[in-house]
Amino acid sequence: IIAADIGLTGADYAVAETGSVIVMPRKGMSRLVSVVPPVHLALVRPEDLVESLDDLFLLRRLEYHEKGGEMGSYLNFITGPSRTADIEQTLVVGVHGPKEVHLVLLG
Repeated sequence: IIAADIGLTGADYAVAETGSVIVMPRKGMSRLVSVVPPVHLALVRPEDLVESLDDLFLLRRLEYHEKGGEMGSYLNFITGPSRTADIEQTLVVGVHGPKEVHLVLLG
């Protein structure tokens, strides 16, 4: 992973309103794939695209009740490269994660 040029992951959801990719934790799946390589490429199915954050949270609540209260401990929201201008007011992109984030809508 450390030497990879691109990290390729699936996405559980994508949110059109924010351009966010949502990745839920899974046993045996490392978040490092989405944060260590300089480019993150996320694949999402059309049926997993939701319009807004409100829609996503409603869907997650419904899934929570369907599964009898079982849910992962977090959701990983990826909305593009990190940005900071803390150091000498100079904008730095990708300081905490990839410099580029791309979403591919399958189908």
